[in-house]
Amino acid sequence: MKSLCFCAFAATSAIYMQIANAAMSTCMQSFACSVGNCTVLNRASLNCISYHTTYYEPYGGIESCEICESGYARTERSLQLATACTATYYTCEEICNGCTNCVSDTSYSTVATGYELMVKRQCYCNTCSETYLFRCAAGYWGKSTNGTSGCKKCPTPGVSPAGATSATQCYVAAGVKMNDTTGVYEFTSACYNSN
Repeated sequence: MKSLCFCAFAATSAIYMQIANAAMSTCMQSFACSVGNCTVLNRASLNCISYHTTYYEPYGGIESCEICESGYARTERSLQLATACTATYYTCEEICNGCTNCVSDTSYSTVATGYELMVKRQCYCNTCSETYLFRCAAGYWGKSTNGTSGCKKCPTPGVSPAGATSATQCYVAAGVKMNDTTGVYEFTSACYNSN
């Protein structure tokens, strides 16, 4: 019985050793390219001053950064080359300290007669990105991309809500009195422009 148990244990150990050796052989590392595959699978990241290349036979080389430019830090990454082979390397990532005064407007403000602007701001690492949103002010209609053109005044005495994009959004409000050769008249309800 002891002999049988020992043989079974020995056989199992031999199988485990073969699996371990097979896993190791699928991820051989070298700092020089041998006769095998010399392809570089990834290049060192931008803002890298110094790097080295490790070759994983038979897959190729991985460039890993050793020294980064000022304002950047080494960040560990990994690349799965095969089931039993993961390459570890370093890239240079910008050190993010955040932005100062990078706050979006909460409402539109007047930038010119008939034009309004709202600025949306978003912080990307250390850079505040701004997006400008223009619209026509109340009493005007149209579309503007620059705050200086694209908006037209509603016909007098017409008005419109801020942001109106069509002339049909211009209207004469209820209660407005007008006169012509026939006399004085008053609008009892909002009268919208038809064109």
